[in-house]
This record gives sequence, structure tokens and C-alpha cells, in this order.
Amino acid sequence: MDVLFEKWKGFGKVKRVVTAIIMVVLLLFLGLIGLAAHSNSTDSAPTTETTSATVMEETDTTTAKKTAETTTEQTTSATTEAPIETTAAISLGKINALASAELYLNTSAFSYKGLIEQLEFEGYTTEEATYAADHCGADWMEQAEKSAQNYLNVMSFSKSSLIEQLEFEGFTHEQAVHGAEFVGY
Repeated sequence: MDVLFEKWKGFGKVKRVVTAIIMVVLLLFLGLIGLAAHSNSTDSAPTTETTSATVMEETDTTTAKKTAETTTEQTTSATTEAPIETTAAISLGKINALASAELYLNTSAFSYKGLIEQLEFEGYTTEEATYAADHCGADWMEQAEKSAQNYLNVMSFSKSSLIEQLEFEGFTHEQAVHGAEFVGY
């Protein structure tokens, strides 16, 4: 059993490298599409600064709404909640980490912990990576289902071995059990 896990430990590194390659190809492809669209457009396309400003404006609006809702809730409840981050606290690094997280989740299954580790591997800070994992909207149970199915597509596992492998990838015990049960155990 230990030999199997030693073999699979390297798989996490391979998964990171393959995922990084996929990300680069996707970004290049999207860049070429954007360049072609820019070349064919008669109107001037928004610059990166304009796009970033638009994202920040949308973030301002969303944050303002959430702050207003939170203020109302805090006034009516006796419990205190952590304050919502202000726009100034949402750095470009966090915004980019969130975009990367969403791309990763569209191409592969990740645990919460695994996604943070992948983003850190890409050079994002722990704070940026954690922000992205917290705000990407991922259903971690669904990610465990996808990961369990991916493992069974490559190799046979007993229920306990599959659960152990999912936990090794960073899924909680509950998520790992759910993933194993989803594929038929």
C-alpha cells in the first residue's frame, strides 16, 4: 500500500505541471482570440487599464451592496461577523488568483487545500491563493466526486484506498468519503 502512495505522490507534481501547461496554452489561445478580435474591430477595444478599472468598479458595487447588507444584519443580530473586505483590500493579485482558480477548476478537480497549493506553486502569495479558494464558488463535494472519478479512470482502487488518496490530495475525510460513494462505493 505504501508503495502505491509513494507512486502517487509524484502524481501531484505531474498534475501541477500538466495543469500549468494547460493554463499557458489556454491563456495564449485567449490572447490570440483577443488580438484577432482587436485587429478586426473598428471601435477601439478597452485597454487593460480600462478592463481592470471595470473589474474594480464591479467589485466596488458588489462590495458596497455586501457591506450594506452586512451592516443591516449586524444591527439586527447580537452576533458579530467578520467585516467584508473593502475594495482597497482586493488587490490585483487576489483578482488574478481568483481568475486562475476558476480556470483551474474548469480544467481539473481540486480540493480546497490542493487549489491553494497549486496557486502558490504558480507564484501567488498564500493570502492571494486563499482568497481565490474562498471566493471561487467551488463545490468541494463536487470536486471530490470529479477527482474520485478521475482516479478510477486511471487505476483501480478499493474504497479505503480511494478515500486515502483523496485525503492525500487535500480533501477532508467527509469529502473523500462522499467522492468514493459517488463513484459507487
